[in-house]
This record gives sequence, C-alpha cells and structure tokens, in this order.
Amino acid sequence: MKQTEITKEIEETPQEEINKGQIVDRKFASGFALDGNIVKNFEDKHFTIMGYRTELLEDYKDKNNKIEKLILSVKLADGTIVDYFPNNSSQKVIIAKRGYSYDNWVNFVGEFETRTQRIGDVDKEVIYIKK
Repeated sequence: MKQTEITKEIEETPQEEINKGQIVDRKFASGFALDGNIVKNFEDKHFTIMGYRTELLEDYKDKNNKIEKLILSVKLADGTIVDYFPNNSSQKVIIAKRGYSYDNWVNFVGEFETRTQRIGDVDKEVIYIKK
C-alpha cells in the first residue's frame, strides 16, 4: 500500500490535512506567507482556516525585541495551504464571528481583500479579511 493511500484512509483533522498536503502531495509551494501583491491577483479570494500557531519573531520596529505573532494556516480556494499573519483588524473580524478562542477559528471560511497602504516610505498591498 502506498503512503498516499495510507494517509487518505486516516480521518483527518484540519492540522493533519495541512501536514498531509505539504508532506505527501507536494503539489504546491510551501513555507511561504501570503503577500498582499499575491492576494490582490487571486480570482477567488476565499479561504478556510486550517490551524494556527504562535511564534516569537523579530519586531520590525525594534530589531532587538521579539514579539509573539499569530500565524494562521489557511487553505486557499485552489487548495494551496499557506501561512497568513493576520493584522489586528483581520483578527477582530474573526473574533466578532467566532470569539476569542483560537480553537473556534479553525474551519472559519472568509474572504480576503487588499488595500494599498503606506508603510514607512513604501506603498504596499495589505491583506484584510472582509467583514
């Protein structure tokens, strides 16, 4: 029996589906986070939250400081699973619909939108979750 067949026989939780999708199938690029310029060009901007984690990362305002950042694993409309760093506005949209517990955010279906914003000296496409 092939590894793919064994994996498909297991009833999967969203986090297990992430692991299977990235390790077994390898159909899509992995290990990158969503970028506003990428999302801006999606035909279908819908997504499903598959899992979450937090990591201590360098604070972009103070390189000597580390801050805890929320990272959501999201499944895009085309089946690709990627990391998404939701900003506070996007987190508030999910909180309004699912509450404060990250566990309740899993399987949330939403839609991205992008807005051009000046960040420092550069205009960037910033990802938001539609209300």
